[in-house]
Amino acid sequence: MEVLLEGLVDDPLFDWTWRYRHQYPWDNYYYWSLRINSMINNAGVVFLVVELDEADKFREKADPIGTLVSFIVWRRAGEDDHAKRRRSLKSGILNMLDRTANTLQDYSLSQHYPEGRRDADYRRWAALKKGMKQVDTAYFNRYQNFWELELLATHRKYRRHGAATMLVEWGIRLADEEGVPCCVISSPMGKPVYENNGFVLVSEEKWVFQVKGEEEKVECFVLIRSSKAERVTSAETGDGYMIVSSL
Repeated sequence: MEVLLEGLVDDPLFDWTWRYRHQYPWDNYYYWSLRINSMINNAGVVFLVVELDEADKFREKADPIGTLVSFIVWRRAGEDDHAKRRRSLKSGILNMLDRTANTLQDYSLSQHYPEGRRDADYRRWAALKKGMKQVDTAYFNRYQNFWELELLATHRKYRRHGAATMLVEWGIRLADEEGVPCCVISSPMGKPVYENNGFVLVSEEKWVFQVKGEEEKVECFVLIRSSKAERVTSAETGDGYMIVSSL
């Protein structure tokens, strides 16, 4: 949890959505703990981490070997054999029990705090979910099979050492093997990392999330790294990585 909270502390999207997190740090910590556990046990989701080891010369003395510095959440969407095989890896009884435990924890908490999590601005949260559904409809759902990068965070004191790039490369390498694209909705902070790994903006226009009547807003970008076959075709026609027919 420290990686998430320290890694997204200066992320404009995180700050905009959970605008009361400084007033209610317990809510922010606990509800995100539930969310992370849910992701870990969710079929089709891959949760990867980067830890410090003895070869990391930039490791601070206070941080022991094995300290978590970065994580990523990849989700495999679709119904091809690769997607089905990925989901089957988490179809066991232990995963089912973990998912049930998460649901019970969430229900128990809702009974004690019927007003819900206090760190969130629910109007902004609703605007964000509505906007992301529109992105899915406009872009992602046009693909039958794809990998979506749902969440990436690196502890701020260990940024710019290649951890995030390593985690992104895992997903795009697997996507190339499976012949599918990768998709991500990115805040301005994450955009350079994705572009450096072959993701391309689907539009020069930014996606703006804003609650009616408020001046504050947050801007995001929709990026897609097309499948290996599409990139080869585009290169042959001199179009680089531009995606035309798929969108």
